[in-house]
Amino acid sequence: MHDTDIDDDGPAGHAMTEIALALAMGFFCILVLALISMGAGTSELTPRVVDALRVAAPGSASARPLDSDETLLIHHNGRFLDAQGRLVALAAMPRSGRVVLAVDPARPMDAALAARALVPAEEVTLAPLDAAWLATLAEGDTP
Repeated sequence: MHDTDIDDDGPAGHAMTEIALALAMGFFCILVLALISMGAGTSELTPRVVDALRVAAPGSASARPLDSDETLLIHHNGRFLDAQGRLVALAAMPRSGRVVLAVDPARPMDAALAARALVPAEEVTLAPLDAAWLATLAEGDTP
C-alpha cells in the first residue's frame, strides 16, 4: 500500500492542466487588451481646436458689414484686391488686425487655403463671394 494522497492520472492529467492554463492566459491577455483599448482616446479637444474645426453649413451665413478692425481682401484670378478693386501688395499689409478674405465659392478648397496662407495677417477669415461680387469681378468693375 502507498501512503500518498495524490491522485496521478498520468500524462493525460498533465495535458489537461496545460490546456486550462493556456486558456486562462489567453483570456487574461484579451481582458488586458480590452481594458487598454477602452481607456485610450478619452482626452477632449481644446476649445481652440474645436473653433478651428467648426465649419458653417452652406447657405447659413448672411452678409454683414465689416467691423472697424476688419479689412476686406478679395482673391480673384490669382490677384488680391481691396474693396475698391485696387491691387493690394501683400508685403505692405499690416500683420495686426483681422482680414476677411473673400474667395470664389466655386474654387477648390486647397486653392482658397493656399491664398489664405499668402496673407501675412495673423487672423484671416475666409468668406465666399456672393453672386453680385462675382458678376462685378467678371465685368472688371467693383461696387
